[in-house]
Amino acid sequence: MSEDNADEILARAHAAVAALKEGYRAQLVQDIETLRACLHALEGEQTDAEAPLQELFVTSHNVKGQAGTFGYDLITSISELLCEFLRAKPALSDDVVLIVRAHVDALSLLVDHDVEGNGGELGTEVVEKLKRLQEAA
Repeated sequence: MSEDNADEILARAHAAVAALKEGYRAQLVQDIETLRACLHALEGEQTDAEAPLQELFVTSHNVKGQAGTFGYDLITSISELLCEFLRAKPALSDDVVLIVRAHVDALSLLVDHDVEGNGGELGTEVVEKLKRLQEAA
C-alpha cells in the first residue's frame, strides 16, 4: 500500500468518526436526560429505588464505554466513578442521593457545554473531589 493510499484511508476513517460523533452527541444528551430522570425518581417519594439505581448504572456504564471513543475523556472518567459507586449496590440514603447528584450534575454540565478531552487540571480536580465524596460515604 502506498503512502498516498494510506493517507486517503486514514482521512476517510477520520471523516467517518466525525460523522458518527454528531450522532453520538445526540445519544449522549439523551443519556444525560435519563440520568437526570433517575436522579429525580430517587429524590421523590418512592419506596422502591432499585429500578432507578439499576437504570443509573446501565446508562452510566454505556456512557463510560462510549464517550471516550468520541473524545469525551472526562465524561468517561466521571461515568466510570458513578458505575463503580453503583456497582456496590448502596442502600438508598440521603448520602447516596447526594453522591449520585454530584456525578449527574458534573456530567450534565460537561455535556451542556460540550466539554471534550480530559478537562486538564480542572478535570483532574473534579474527579478527585468525586472520589473523595464517595470515600466519605
